[in-house]
Amino acid sequence: VGYEDARYFGELDYVIDGVENAPITGMIPVADTLAVLKNYTKQDASVYFHTRLETNSSVVPVTYPAEPGLSGIGCLGACVNFLDDPIFISRLGVEGIGQLSVRLERAIEHRSSLVDAKLVNLDLKDAKLTEWDGYLVVLTPDGKMFLADSRQKYTHDTGVPQYEWYYLEGIGVY
Repeated sequence: VGYEDARYFGELDYVIDGVENAPITGMIPVADTLAVLKNYTKQDASVYFHTRLETNSSVVPVTYPAEPGLSGIGCLGACVNFLDDPIFISRLGVEGIGQLSVRLERAIEHRSSLVDAKLVNLDLKDAKLTEWDGYLVVLTPDGKMFLADSRQKYTHDTGVPQYEWYYLEGIGVY
């Protein structure tokens, strides 16, 4: 009594996020919501949002319904919450889930315009993301490292916040 086992969920306690042929590639907390990131498909949303909903039912007292959130570019796999900026890797570079000023709606915003010429030509499927000492670290399997500096932001011509980037080669390849 009072103990919840997070490894167990009942047969009624699951939801399906979109079509089954697009795998879930990542999950990021966004405020009080869980953002579920999927691979890119032309027929479905690539980001689904799950927010707690009280049902007033004794069978399933709380649910987390799936709301299709954002379409367009999909997540290849790496994702991280970078100093309250939900970031993920797409086939076009580094993307963020930004907040629009209207009704707290969200949008996918591009974050890597300054390094896209080098970044998008790499195999980003197995890239790793982490936050380190105020930097967003993008490490590719072939030893290239990109660092986005959280202290050096600017607004792109499109009105989207961007980061200044550093580029290093030969990291971790021996």
